[in-house]
Amino acid sequence: MSWQGLLAGVLVAACALYAAWRLLPARRRLRLIEWAFPLEARHSRWVARWRSAALADAARGCGSCAASGAAKRHRAAP
Repeated sequence: MSWQGLLAGVLVAACALYAAWRLLPARRRLRLIEWAFPLEARHSRWVARWRSAALADAARGCGSCAASGAAKRHRAAP
């Protein structure tokens, strides 16, 4: 196996992990973070950042309702 094949395999694996992470529901991401890093979540900045982003995504919802904050507000037609 050449170094180019190894590098391509590492890049493909990293992209697949990133895509799987972004497509996971926010609650599962939060559960996975808490399972994988039980003590580091309080002491490590990057784990705390991941955890707070997952919490914000879980609290925000899907974005299709007004409660999410992502929904656009439209004015009534005159």
